[in-house]
Amino acid sequence: MWVVISATRCYFIDDGGWDAVAHLWLGWRSWQAWALLAFSAMGTGALADVLQQYGQKMVSASEANILLCVEPVFTMILGRVLLGEVTSITEKVGGVLIVFAAL
Repeated sequence: MWVVISATRCYFIDDGGWDAVAHLWLGWRSWQAWALLAFSAMGTGALADVLQQYGQKMVSASEANILLCVEPVFTMILGRVLLGEVTSITEKVGGVLIVFAAL
């Protein structure tokens, strides 16, 4: 969000034009960077959304609710296993509250 605010301020208020905001993303001239950005948004993002909707159609609403509400738990476990992230007690309590709020 701060990038949008900063870019808007530089572009419109400070009358810096495009040169004032170009430094916010150094890869804006690279077609490879734009291709990767488009693929990550439309490719994997859209595929995940379509597969999630298909999965929700195959199970009951209550089962889908429970599976989707356990997502913070899966995220915590995969972050620990794959990336070595350590969660704080506040994050663990927040995940538990989200899961119990859905039940």
